[in-house]
Amino acid sequence: MTSYSRRHDQRKRCLSRHRELNAHAVSKPRVAVVTILYLTLHGALVWWWLEASAPARAAGPLVLSGTAAVCLLPALLGALVLGLHGGSAEQYLAKATACFLMPPVLLLFWAAEQASGDAPVWPYVVAIASGHAIAFVLFVLWAAVATTRVGPARGTAPASARDLVARLRSLPATGLRCTVADGDAPDELLVDFAFPDDARRSHRFVLTFDEARRTVHAIEQEGSRGAKPRDDAEADMRPPGTVGIDPARPRARQVSGTARLATFLEPERLAAVPIRVAGARVELPASWAREVEAKDLAYVLGAVVTRSGWTLQPVLFGFQRRARRHR
Repeated sequence: MTSYSRRHDQRKRCLSRHRELNAHAVSKPRVAVVTILYLTLHGALVWWWLEASAPARAAGPLVLSGTAAVCLLPALLGALVLGLHGGSAEQYLAKATACFLMPPVLLLFWAAEQASGDAPVWPYVVAIASGHAIAFVLFVLWAAVATTRVGPARGTAPASARDLVARLRSLPATGLRCTVADGDAPDELLVDFAFPDDARRSHRFVLTFDEARRTVHAIEQEGSRGAKPRDDAEADMRPPGTVGIDPARPRARQVSGTARLATFLEPERLAAVPIRVAGARVELPASWAREVEAKDLAYVLGAVVTRSGWTLQPVLFGFQRRARRHR
């Protein structure tokens, strides 16, 4: 009987774990559908422009079908890349973002060379390029929210907002290098990683609590003010998106800047956080808490929120938080 009970409990844990992983994978089809639909729409718009720019030209079915095929290539490429993807959800989002951004730009370059007729080309190029830039920004804002949401841990009773806030306030007492303070709004909490004084860096989470939806909205922002580079990638002064490190180029001695983030919490790392919720406080092994870095603070906060029966919803800007509250 004892052996059966152990196997039964193990099976329940495996099923629960499988459901948690699937919950993080739900956004993949949505991202793929949005990306492919946009690429198809963009290709159709470019095809219409090419056909409308020279209505009187003698174009046979072969030419028309060839133009249509080229205009549909971005959508086909996106479907192939996203359909064959087998990596993590974070890598999937990176590939979807690249598919959303680059193929339409290349198609527009090709179309500008193919356009004919008396009408000038540049108004169409500017209009389509501007529309594509706006669409890309909207896609990033949507995807950052749609792919980073983490639901409550299964089998946990939802805590009250007061208890959840108390648990978050107890984090510094565990040995975690952070400070917790009230924000400007009554339902706002500020969690800052405690860097050394000479680090010249900041990493803050602005948490707001929607008790009706049992959701914590998190705005994550990091900054540096003349700080020493943390690694080779930060010290490299080549443009963003460049692959690899060029040792022949000069290295930055100081870096400055601010950024807003929407950290994707990997299910395995989130489940591995050794946190224990006990009433209105949380417990962490002191040795583990002292080793937590700024980039890991999101996982600790995510563990506290989800194991309190709440949903963690990262957002980039405050208007996204307000929009989701009024749905």
